[in-house]
Amino acid sequence: MPKGRYQREYFANPRIHDEKSIEQIYADVDGYTMEYFEDEPDFHDRIEFVVVLPPLGYEGQFLKGIFFSQATDFLHKLYPHLGKLFHSIGNAQWGAIPWSQSADGLFSLYENPARERWFRETYPERAGKVLVPLQDADHTHEYSMAPAAFAKRETDVLCVSRVQDLKNIPIIADALRVNRQKYAPIRMTLILGKDVGLNLDGLTDGEITS
Repeated sequence: MPKGRYQREYFANPRIHDEKSIEQIYADVDGYTMEYFEDEPDFHDRIEFVVVLPPLGYEGQFLKGIFFSQATDFLHKLYPHLGKLFHSIGNAQWGAIPWSQSADGLFSLYENPARERWFRETYPERAGKVLVPLQDADHTHEYSMAPAAFAKRETDVLCVSRVQDLKNIPIIADALRVNRQKYAPIRMTLILGKDVGLNLDGLTDGEITS
């Protein structure tokens, strides 16, 4: 994990679409995934199993639950009866449509009829999968893929899990520095992730000091 070839040339060449057809670009993007596979035992303790909807009984009927994972094929092999309890969705955590063969659905980044049509024609063995536009591609290099400097913005949003001096205060400071160097002054910075009152209620002493 990961599998395939990371397309670094795309970050170095913003005009790559002038050199490659959209079909070549689709193939390149689908050629890399952040999924976990059976042949990677070192990563088995990191496999996630995210339950969107648990199995339940409703008006006398049994309804399957829904889960997604970066290791749907491995989980289905490990637990052969899993499919009787859940519908599964493959998650590549990347721009690729997941490689999973056993998942009922596959995450995609967003709705794109042309991309979906190309995918079904190119990969007939997965053509029947439901494509779900809800992919978490957080392993993308955000700085390299940042919007052009002339892009209009009204608010800059910086999200972190919590304000903590030992964890992410240096990261926040570095992000603000890079943003100011690359773009015009920030209109507003919203640091989200913890309820804080206007008088700083909710912060620890260490967080206030930071």
